[in-house]
Amino acid sequence: MLTTKDVPRTLASEPIYMNALEVIGKISTVPLAPGMLLYQSFAVSPEQFRLVADPSLEVVAFPVSPSAAVGGEVRAGQRINIYRAVVDPSRFTALAQAQQGLLDPVNLLAVNAAAVETLAGDVLVVAVQSGQGQRITESGSDAGSGTQSQPLQIITVAVSPATAAKIVRLVAEGKAAVELWVSLAPLAGVIPTQ
Repeated sequence: MLTTKDVPRTLASEPIYMNALEVIGKISTVPLAPGMLLYQSFAVSPEQFRLVADPSLEVVAFPVSPSAAVGGEVRAGQRINIYRAVVDPSRFTALAQAQQGLLDPVNLLAVNAAAVETLAGDVLVVAVQSGQGQRITESGSDAGSGTQSQPLQIITVAVSPATAAKIVRLVAEGKAAVELWVSLAPLAGVIPTQ
């Protein structure tokens, strides 16, 4: 379905495909119209199209508030740790009772037990978006707009299929029960323990 044609010599320095054989196995990233020049960014390898080269990883996005995402400073290419925080209203009631002296110290220790667990460590961030789905670039602006972006509200990561299933399940449970928090992973690749 591709045709070749002669083009002005000045286009030879443009990042376009010059041979139809170069396009075999590529995936279109934009709608292709008859007769248009096929720039290399318009047809990419399957690895580039799915945002991660490792075919064993699954790409999944999840919502997060800026305060739960390092103040909204997470960017594509960084590595993060993902935590699951259980929001249990009874814990807050028990803490209030403890402050009023209505709960003995032994029970207070149980109330203060961590309600946070490590869901995944050293995870690659492949994209970050605002609530409207606009991609946020490294400079903090919306991709292609040149204007200051809205706060980060969606993080897209590459994880194992099992971790992706956990993330989807937790997001489906809703904000009333569970929140996902992220931190920038240590540079040494240390995965936090629970």
